[in-house]
Amino acid sequence: MRPVVALLLFASLALAACQREERDTRPQSALGSG
Repeated sequence: MRPVVALLLFASLALAACQREERDTRPQSALGSG
């Protein structure tokens, strides 16, 4: 794998984890409707 691809993948996972922690209290119904 290219270092760039690995970096992008790691960044995506980190960003997703941050969003999950922030929106942990809110229900995921908004994602389903969208």
